[in-house]
Order: sequence, then C-alpha cells, then structure tokens
Amino acid sequence: MSWRLSLSVFLSAVRGLRAVGSGVAAGSTYDSVSYSTTNGPLCLSLTLVLHSVNAGALQTQPPAFDKEQESAVLVAIISTFKWTGR
Repeated sequence: MSWRLSLSVFLSAVRGLRAVGSGVAAGSTYDSVSYSTTNGPLCLSLTLVLHSVNAGALQTQPPAFDKEQESAVLVAIISTFKWTGR
C-alpha cells in the first residue's frame, strides 16, 4: 500500500496529521485514511481501511459501495474525540 501525507488538519479542537493510502490486489481495492495527533508524550492514530471489490468479477452482486459515505464514519468518530486529563 502506498501512503501520502497531507497537510495538518483540525478536527474537533484537535490538531493533527492526515495520511491517505491505497493499494490493489486480485480484483480488490484498498483505500485508507489515517489521522494522527499527539498530546505531550502520548500519540493517537486512528485508521480506516476500506476494502472494495470489482463487482463485475462476482456472480452475486454485492450492495453498492459508497466510498464517501463509508469514509464519513471515521470523520464522525474523530469529531467526538477530545483529550482528557491524565
């Protein structure tokens, strides 16, 4: 899987980095997005990997894949994150 780092992001009062990656294998596609942040000596990284297949290669068609809708799950989780006291 190849990764590329994007610019700094700001989600829910937490500043961090966003990296995206993608890869392919035998009729499958893997897309990933990772958000990372630090707080003192602590580091937090949340990653979502979306695995989709070439539906034309299957006898039974799977449900339609909506990458944007599936990716929104991680953004929803991160938008509720906040550091608490240690």
